[in-house]
Amino acid sequence: MYAAAKTTRLTGDWTPVDSNVNDIILASSPVIRKRVRQLIRDFPYLARAVNIIVDYSVGIGIQFQSKNTNANGKLNTKCNNQIEDSFKFWADDADISGRQHFYEFMRLSKRQDVEPGEFLI
Repeated sequence: MYAAAKTTRLTGDWTPVDSNVNDIILASSPVIRKRVRQLIRDFPYLARAVNIIVDYSVGIGIQFQSKNTNANGKLNTKCNNQIEDSFKFWADDADISGRQHFYEFMRLSKRQDVEPGEFLI
């Protein structure tokens, strides 16, 4: 008999889980997600850790820069400026409700990646 299969006073009440890992995750993830959120909101050290991770991962966000060229291979500055201005205009209203900037989406998605472990855009 393997040592892990023996029943002792320490392992007598232990009932091993014999199910699929996906079923275990499905059953326990809502509780774990709620507990993590509560811990982050209740303990300033954990809240600060999440803020630091978001700050260092996202920073100021992805900076868009257009590098469109002419037929002769030189940068087309007029076209590039128009493209960058269009992106800046779109980034201000990236949220369908007009509440969040594109860079705020980046920070929110990283925060959701750290806290509950998933996000959907």
